[in-house]
Amino acid sequence: MKIANKQKVHYCDPYFFSPRHPITITVIGAGGTGSFLISRLARLDFALRQLEHPGLHVKVYDGDIIEPHNVGRQNFTRNEIGLYKASTMIEKVNFAFGLDWEADNIMVKPKDVTNSNIIVTCVDNAAFRMQLNDLIMKNYKISNRLDYTTSFYWLDCGNGKDFGQVVLSTMGKIKQPKNSEFELISDLRTVVEVFGDLGTFDNIESQGIENCSFRESIERQDLFINDMISNLASDMLWKLLRYKYLTHHGVVLNQGTLQQRGLIIK
Repeated sequence: MKIANKQKVHYCDPYFFSPRHPITITVIGAGGTGSFLISRLARLDFALRQLEHPGLHVKVYDGDIIEPHNVGRQNFTRNEIGLYKASTMIEKVNFAFGLDWEADNIMVKPKDVTNSNIIVTCVDNAAFRMQLNDLIMKNYKISNRLDYTTSFYWLDCGNGKDFGQVVLSTMGKIKQPKNSEFELISDLRTVVEVFGDLGTFDNIESQGIENCSFRESIERQDLFINDMISNLASDMLWKLLRYKYLTHHGVVLNQGTLQQRGLIIK
């Protein structure tokens, strides 16, 4: 009699079950995807607090300012043109939800952001993401001393003209509980392990964007692709923090064909 394979499941670290302070999240990039994701994280924080969870504390890095062609395609308005993206988004959610989240209007290096529980990349810079992947693969290990500076997960958000993906990976092996029902997976693949060299996608033909007018931007990249990716990313975090385990660690979206496929844990 053939025995069916067990379903592969990843449980988040026990630290997330009863943290003594808000879960720390660093968001790199407050542009197309990041600007929408930040507002969704505020909603996620509110929902968690209603469930007697300490919620989230978010810090955002982005050195870019808001330009006319960003309005409408990103989560900004005309009266915000000329302001920094990171501090503008943080000021809005802090005012709306009574938070004390932080923003730093600078461009950072991968080695400078591995000091929060979850790192989220919302950048179209392939070199940054490849360097972060190398840092995780070669140098990073989850500390035995678990606190708000310990990095457990990397959530990468990427998109092109009318497609995108969200991939959640571990920063090291996560201790799994004893469970005979599932096959428990301690480490999740990074976006580079799933898709290979991200540099092959880092061009105008694939990304469909550059600094240009709104009309030119919208002809090169669909209007709602960034918002849709931010929705998938926030839903991934909600499932991780609310239910404490995942059966899929990513999503691939093709807006052109209206198809969506989950990345099963391997």
